[in-house]
Amino acid sequence: MNRPPEKTLSDHNQHSVRQNPEAPSNFIVRFNGGMEKILQTCIAFGLSVCLRFFPKFLVKYRFAFEKLMKSQAVKNTLMLMISNGFLGLFAIATQILVTNTLGRTLFGQYASYMAIGTYGACIVRYGRERTMVRDIIQHPGDFERIFCGTVILSLILAVAFNIGLLFFAFFSNMPMSISLWLVVTANILISFDLQPVYDSWRQMGKHATYFLIRRLLEYTPIWILVLSAPFLLSINYIATVAILASLFVLYFQYHEVIKGEHTRIFCKQNWFAACHQLRENFEIALGTFLLLFIGPTIQLFLKRTHGPSEVGIYAAALQILLIINFVFSQLSRIGRPAMARVTLPEVSRREKRTAVFQYALVMFLTSFPLAFPMFFFPKWIVGVFFKPEFAEAAHILPILAIYNIVLAQGMVFVQYIQSARHDRLYSFGVFGGAALSFIFGFTIIPWYGLSGAAWSLLIAHGFSIFLYAMITLYSLYFRPDASFAGSVDVQKY
Repeated sequence: MNRPPEKTLSDHNQHSVRQNPEAPSNFIVRFNGGMEKILQTCIAFGLSVCLRFFPKFLVKYRFAFEKLMKSQAVKNTLMLMISNGFLGLFAIATQILVTNTLGRTLFGQYASYMAIGTYGACIVRYGRERTMVRDIIQHPGDFERIFCGTVILSLILAVAFNIGLLFFAFFSNMPMSISLWLVVTANILISFDLQPVYDSWRQMGKHATYFLIRRLLEYTPIWILVLSAPFLLSINYIATVAILASLFVLYFQYHEVIKGEHTRIFCKQNWFAACHQLRENFEIALGTFLLLFIGPTIQLFLKRTHGPSEVGIYAAALQILLIINFVFSQLSRIGRPAMARVTLPEVSRREKRTAVFQYALVMFLTSFPLAFPMFFFPKWIVGVFFKPEFAEAAHILPILAIYNIVLAQGMVFVQYIQSARHDRLYSFGVFGGAALSFIFGFTIIPWYGLSGAAWSLLIAHGFSIFLYAMITLYSLYFRPDASFAGSVDVQKY
């Protein structure tokens, strides 16, 4: 019996673009329309410039070039680069402004609160940023149950975390201040963002508009206060502004999705869907939570042994790393739904290998130029961006530069492993890195301080990424069936 021909990526892509749901408001529609007009203007300007300098080449390939510029992937990439390019510069300036205004000790306290808030955000998300795109793309007929079950589960976990934090503060004598609660709430609200939905619909440009609005509403009041009365800037003010900005944008996002898809969140079957996701996504959620031992937990270890002042220096260096990561994290947003389609069993293994290799190459070419100045000119970077009290951050920037390149490759392998539903293997990889980080927290960090924290981050997370790379290569080249994506029963949703 002849086998049917294997489907290619283009066969899946042509069915993967979701129709736009109902518009949430005239304001959002006009704003998004303005962004698209800016994008079209940039494309037209770029084409005219290219025609001027390369007339013979582009006359021959003009139609192919115009077709490429009209593709959804290119539009998403350009929209993200334009909006996030501006936003990235604004974020850089704002983070540096906050760091220098608060000072070394107060910023260290703020970074410690942010570390605790990151735990809350991770618990509330329950791995949705890693599973929701995969589930919607691979099971499009079950969107309502996936979406509503995720929202219900997030609400339950948000309440549970706040109760657990109160009990922990009571029994451990940890001061439960208003500042801590506001920072934690701001982080939890960000977890309700519907980025996975827009990414699965291949509408990254629309979500970029929402993200831009939220950041403008969050950063602008900080600039106004610092320029007028910098002595009034406090942790409470920063967190309150972040909460209000998140609530504003979340209202429009949920209104658009709920009205456009005609969903009812709190119906009986969706509560069962939430219980199912609690069980089904446990391994991914556990791996995501253990990943915190490689990141924020290092700051808590550093604070315990060396105080908030050292945490402030470490967090300042991380600000530079996070700013750089912001650039290639936008590429990873486009790569995540692509990996979800690549791992479908109907796609040939050759295309799987090609897609993963090309994705890894793009991430390397993006991360290496950004890491280069961090490695060779750390003192100059710290001197330009921060006050002299943060000068010690230059000692760990070269380590973070190497970590930047390793992390970019890790994004590729993690997205492939999760899209192929190797959830247990992913959890094992995270557990290995978390165990190393925990060990380093009692050995290297107390002795070596800032340098020990940076090396702990690089070695622990690098070990996990090495395991991800081995799992990906084994799946692509040696495993009889390179994907489990098609073996999941749709009825379980």
